[in-house]
Amino acid sequence: IKIIWADIPNERVKQAIMDDEIRPMGTNIGELSIEIIDETNGIVAQMGIEPIIAALKDNPDIIICGRAYDPSPFAAFGIYKGFDKALSYHLGKILECGALCAVPGTAKDCIMGVLEEGSFSVYPTNPKRKCTVTSVAAHTFYEKDHPYILQGPGIILNLENSNFIQEDERTVKVTDSTIQ
Repeated sequence: IKIIWADIPNERVKQAIMDDEIRPMGTNIGELSIEIIDETNGIVAQMGIEPIIAALKDNPDIIICGRAYDPSPFAAFGIYKGFDKALSYHLGKILECGALCAVPGTAKDCIMGVLEEGSFSVYPTNPKRKCTVTSVAAHTFYEKDHPYILQGPGIILNLENSNFIQEDERTVKVTDSTIQ
């Protein structure tokens, strides 16, 4: 078992503010101040793929990690295995909500993702559900503040030219996702 903590000491964050190492992730987010940190009783970072990939190098049976960017655990495994970073993150974005990308959609069922050279495919494990081009594309653009840009820790994913192809009645193949 590998455990990855996400807690950050308040003093480390205050030092990062003083060293001008902290930047807002978006335009609608105000500046972080030492006063705000002094009023905060616990800080948890949202990790990207890096600590998860480091943990994978020890070949653990189980990884338990603190707060991770939702696609990161899925993306980390694909990237660790040598697959395209953009496709790995895009697949992670789809897998994070289970069969919500299927018809009928639900987060209480599983979805399977298969990474290949230049693409990934998704299909539900429950035979009563199916993935469609519309359902997978719609989920790609779910929970985002920009129509085709997905920004997270250490990544800006560009989905503007992504292609969604119906492979069979229940499976959708995705290609052409890129890193900005």
